[in-house]
Amino acid sequence: MKKITILAVISLSLFAASCRKARTCTCTTSTLSSTFTDYTTNNAFLVDNTTNSTTADITTTVSDKMKKKDAKRKYSCFSSTDTDTRVRTGGGSGSGAYTETETTTTTSTCDLK
Repeated sequence: MKKITILAVISLSLFAASCRKARTCTCTTSTLSSTFTDYTTNNAFLVDNTTNSTTADITTTVSDKMKKKDAKRKYSCFSSTDTDTRVRTGGGSGSGAYTETETTTTTSTCDLK
């Protein structure tokens, strides 16, 4: 009986010690921006145009000793995707009229260790 109690105490202390430790959250955020300009069909001089740009950023946050779920919540270590679309028109109603559609997609991939 004594051996079982000692074994239980040792295993419980190992489990409790492994829960709280310094955590590192690494997030990779990439942004893709695409702009499409659609000129009116009456315009013989201006051609429809698409412009793309991409950026990437890596951030790392090191936490104090805490449980994994607490560190994830405290430092917002969550993966996400967000898309934003904006439409503008301009140039009046003549041959310079256009519709510009800008779509920005931001993807964040986070990993907590």
